Amino acid sequence: MPEVAANKIITFGGSRIVDGVPRLDAWGVQRANRVLEHYYANTDRFKAAGAWILCSGGWPKLGRGTEKSAEEFREGRLAARYLHARGIPASLIKDEIESYSTATNLANAQRAGFLVANIFTPDDPLGMVSHPNHLKRCVRTARRIGLEGDMVQQLPTAESDSRLREMLIGGIYSVALLGVNGAEGLERREEQVILPVLGAIQKCIGAGVALTPKE
Repeated sequence: MPEVAANKIITFGGSRIVDGVPRLDAWGVQRANRVLEHYYANTDRFKAAGAWILCSGGWPKLGRGTEKSAEEFREGRLAARYLHARGIPASLIKDEIESYSTATNLANAQRAGFLVANIFTPDDPLGMVSHPNHLKRCVRTARRIGLEGDMVQQLPTAESDSRLREMLIGGIYSVALLGVNGAEGLERREEQVILPVLGAIQKCIGAGVALTPKE
């Protein structure tokens, strides 16, 4: 039986500073373009009741620390504007702009009522958009908030991301999240373990090999 095209989508943001102002980075644009591709290939599915596209992302805490961008320049808001400017109806587009990492993208989206496990099934899955290697980590992390693999339709970008980078970060996530379940536990482990470890590694290897996405 053909796979049903997801009409509830989460995409993960990405941004960089240009002339002092956050803009979508190359990764953020590529992910948004993958959403556009999926939407225009399945417009009938997005006319169904309950369809939505969630643009998730605030600012990259590992790259910029605790300094938040103004709300209009946060990753989710930037991606939402990008999608709407290219024809996706505003009524379909939602944003989540308080997260600062993959784990908090998922935790905040669940707290906002989007990633509630009992609304997804293999016949009505959650569509998850990111780069191929990062997407694997997103799917693994989503299991910690109750979203099993058969509830998720993976929608990777055509462009690839660093397998080595994701092997490193994904390995840290896998170990750090052992035994963790639920949005609160996920966010707490992110703050107490994952970000400090990644920050220490990034400091050791130098800014030239940043762990946050760059063009």
